[in-house]
Amino acid sequence: RADLGDVGNAYASAVRDALQAEGAEVLEVNQKPDGYSLTPTSVQVAASLWTANAGIILLFGAPKGTDALGRNVPHEFGFLQGQGKPILLLIEDGHSDILREWTNISGVRAPRFPSGAMAMKKDDDWSIYGIIRQFMETTRNAGRS
Repeated sequence: RADLGDVGNAYASAVRDALQAEGAEVLEVNQKPDGYSLTPTSVQVAASLWTANAGIILLFGAPKGTDALGRNVPHEFGFLQGQGKPILLLIEDGHSDILREWTNISGVRAPRFPSGAMAMKKDDDWSIYGIIRQFMETTRNAGRS
């Protein structure tokens, strides 16, 4: 597991907590801060993406000198998309510029969550918890059709 910094670790914990509260099993993959290599290996990443029922990609403001998007996030998104799996691209409000270099992302639903403590409010529809709750409900309902 890569160190995401205090804010990133708090956001990742909120995502895990929100998913577990919804009864989901969490398979987690994090990039190292340099954005070029993965822990665990690429084979393990592909195996996790293959077995997952859905995916959540968390993007937030990266420390200066690092690439928040990295080289792998678009590939992982495409891997999930190619399998027809539901994907939530979850972005910290104010950091949409992260997507500027991602040329094929236009039209993808990517809700923004507020930064800081507001992101952690369990009862707010626009917090990480609220957005994941909505995503899980939509995903479960889609599976019933």
